[in-house]
Amino acid sequence: ICTGGLVRAYSEAATKAIDESILVTKVYGNVCRIEISYSDLENIKYYLKSESIEIKDSEYTDKISLILELTNEELDRITKKKNDRSLNITKIEVIDKRYILKEI
Repeated sequence: ICTGGLVRAYSEAATKAIDESILVTKVYGNVCRIEISYSDLENIKYYLKSESIEIKDSEYTDKISLILELTNEELDRITKKKNDRSLNITKIEVIDKRYILKEI
């Protein structure tokens, strides 16, 4: 029985899976809700992308609420940018503290 083709197929699949995988680490962090206006959404999204911060959930009403998972350092940076008005964030609220996954 010839198994060379099957072995090659499994090897290629395993190599592809490893190549496309993302390394993450688990850190204790903050689940936060930030509130912004519609006019500030693109600016906030640009900042979050530049900091590799993923929006976990969003709610659109008369304002926009975004749920983010932030390390303490990320929360400090966003809070500082809110306070110095370089990011127009209406409100930042820590709604939970737990382990979160961050890309390495």
